[in-house]
Amino acid sequence: GDVRRTVRLRLGASYPLDGGPRLGASVSVDALGRGGGEIGDVNVSRGLPLAPDLNASLGAAIGLGSARHMQAYYGVTEEQSARSG
Repeated sequence: GDVRRTVRLRLGASYPLDGGPRLGASVSVDALGRGGGEIGDVNVSRGLPLAPDLNASLGAAIGLGSARHMQAYYGVTEEQSARSG
């Protein structure tokens, strides 16, 4: 089936750790309740100065999704399975 359009509301925060890296996290919800579920991530990053007016960032993150989000975007319904044979 089609994924219904919605508006997502995202809340995020980050915290500087000793030595320069930053720890961050965010959560995003389906603000209109249209079955999109919730998603979130946890990340760590570090800024790298390249020149006086130029910086780069290097980081890693892990993403999470609620069962409702995973079904809406990656799941296959019984009807879709039957149609595909």
